[in-house]
Amino acid sequence: MVISCMAGVTLQVIRRILGIKAVRMMPSGPSTIQEKRGIAAIYPNDEVVIRIFRARICRSIGFLMRT
Repeated sequence: MVISCMAGVTLQVIRRILGIKAVRMMPSGPSTIQEKRGIAAIYPNDEVVIRIFRARICRSIGFLMRT
């Protein structure tokens, strides 16, 4: 599984080159993250990615994740 935030590279290209499942994650800008107001969108919705974010990222820095 790859979680990509590369602009200009489609999921189809990533999947074709790497031959594995890939999802896109687009975060908000650095200032919102520093102020603990950051958001990220994940496409397509993927339960594994949501679990990773909840377990590793949101809890470690005290963010609330809404789905």
